[in-house]
Amino acid sequence: MTFEARPATASDVAAIESVIHRAYEKYVERMDRKPAPMTADYVRLVADRVVTENLGYYARRGFTEFDRRLHEGYDRVFFERPVAPG
Repeated sequence: MTFEARPATASDVAAIESVIHRAYEKYVERMDRKPAPMTADYVRLVADRVVTENLGYYARRGFTEFDRRLHEGYDRVFFERPVAPG
């Protein structure tokens, strides 16, 4: 079996959400809420500002920084990358 990585498209969203749901649904009852990965926007990416290696890594892969702020006690940098039309 061969696997070729490619950018996600809008038609992939349902499959991505399904994988995330199956991976994390077992924690909902235990946590009394959905774990963060179940509510994440997978087109957007969050990195900690002090982990500077990630900042250049994401920029080189087409992510654009759109915000910097304190988030859940961490000094975060927020990135996003457009999803190709389905």
